[in-house]
Parts: sequence; structure tokens; C-alpha cells
Amino acid sequence: MNKKLIYLIIGTAVLGLLGLGIFFLVSDSGGTASDGSKPSSVITPAVFNEEFPLEVIEPAVLDLVVKKSQINIRGRTRPDALVTVNDYVLEPDIEGYFQQAVDLAPGLNIIEVIASIASGEQGLLVLAVGYFPE
Repeated sequence: MNKKLIYLIIGTAVLGLLGLGIFFLVSDSGGTASDGSKPSSVITPAVFNEEFPLEVIEPAVLDLVVKKSQINIRGRTRPDALVTVNDYVLEPDIEGYFQQAVDLAPGLNIIEVIASIASGEQGLLVLAVGYFPE
């Protein structure tokens, strides 16, 4: 994967989350999910590359603000892929599902979900999670 593209995606996510954080600090508007999170928009995590399926099922958006110190990442990809969620290495189950709990630091947290196979093909999704404890 081109590093410039990765940096562009991360930079865009960071700027979006900063704007979102300012918005939520100034006003208490916006929906609240059952887990106390406030999604910034209704962005369904999409397949990054149609030839290489990768989707994040949970959370339901790619950028969000939460009040809990841990977030559960659930997704699906090819069953033969190796998945990394930041520093965690996972093997999907027979249907391609994977799951990992990630501890959050206060402030902005960038979570990279990468699925790759032996031939070098890979999919990438970047989540921007703001953790602001009460």
C-alpha cells in the first residue's frame, strides 16, 4: 500500500475527528448510541478494495467519540487473510469474521485494520476514535 495514501487517510481522519470533537464540546447535539458513543456521521464502513473485501461491522462508523476506555472492533474479510488491528494480529474464522478489543488513550486514537494474504493483496480501513472520559 502506498504510504502517501495511508498518511492522507490518517490525516483526513484526524482533521475530521478534531472538528467533530470541537463540535461536541461546543454543543451537546447529535445522537447517542446504546454504548454511549456519539457517531459523527452515518458512514457505513465500506469495502476498501472491491477485489479484496474488508469491512468493519462494529463500530458502525469510521469516526466516533466514546466515553469508554475500550472499544470492540468486529469485522469480516477473506477467511485466508491475516488481520492486524493496530498491534494485534488475528486470524479470521472460517467465515472470515474477526474481533479484537482495543484499549483507548484519552484523546484521539487511530485504529488501523489491515487484512492481507500471502500474494501481497491487502485491504485497509482506518478508524478515528476520540476517547473523552467523563
